[in-house]
Amino acid sequence: MPVVITSCSKRKRVSPVSVLCAGTLTKGPLDRVACEWQSRVRAATCNLPALDLYSGRHFYEATRASAALQAELFVVSAGVGVLRGDELVPPYSLTVTAGSPDNILSVIEGARASSDWWRCLCQGFGGRSGLMKAAASSDDADGYIFIALPTPYLVMVEDDLQGFSEGQLCRTRVFTSASFRFRNSALDRLRMPYDARLDGLESPCPGTATDFPARALHHFATELLPQLPQGSCEEHANLITRCLSGWSLPRRPERTRQSDSELQEIIRANWGHAGGSASRMLRWIRQERGMACEQGRMRELYAVIRQEMEEAS
Repeated sequence: MPVVITSCSKRKRVSPVSVLCAGTLTKGPLDRVACEWQSRVRAATCNLPALDLYSGRHFYEATRASAALQAELFVVSAGVGVLRGDELVPPYSLTVTAGSPDNILSVIEGARASSDWWRCLCQGFGGRSGLMKAAASSDDADGYIFIALPTPYLVMVEDDLQGFSEGQLCRTRVFTSASFRFRNSALDRLRMPYDARLDGLESPCPGTATDFPARALHHFATELLPQLPQGSCEEHANLITRCLSGWSLPRRPERTRQSDSELQEIIRANWGHAGGSASRMLRWIRQERGMACEQGRMRELYAVIRQEMEEAS
């Protein structure tokens, strides 16, 4: 049976309570922070299936790909490990992505890599964590392992991949940013060569960088894999390359840059356009105002204005 392994999403259908937000943890060494976090998760009483918790286009595309492939879906979470779609999980906010107030790496004292956090998390949650849990569900001749993860999460779990058997590696296909490279270059053969042309005029599924891995997987699952259902890793990569060869790169609009203070004034004056959503405000600023702003920068600026408004209310 094939499996799909994707990442959790920041967007959740139920908002977490503050105790399950990583930014409220006490700063300290890795082991102590991990122990405190795991205690909070275990004590949580509001739990729901992973499939019912996560939302957003990235997660939607991954679930569509899973359905098309008739595959079991697994979710990589920096907060609770690797989950089956039907496993219960509390609403929480913890990430290894820079720029978030709930980035766990900013809570840990001393220089630590996301892989250190992942290893500690896996040890604490035992059987609930680690990619081997998902890989073990695919151990048959047709059991492809489809991994659709953004760069920060692939960096986090790379050591797990190095624990795969050669048979499992031969059945693994990785969908992620075109610029990503594994620390162990021997694993690069697993990466499927989707690139920016997935967002070009000919693409049936353009989108944002955030949902790129899941969109690439969904395209492969529905459009290309049926042409070569028993293909090798190299054959599948060549199939993607041939498909993209007729597609053009997207046109990138030229946008003006503003200072933080200028963008904050624009956010304050146009708060109603976003309905409380930083991502909607980012789209509005880019599309309607023609201004440049990165996602991480918008999250930080938006959080400042939100706090101002909450304090004033």
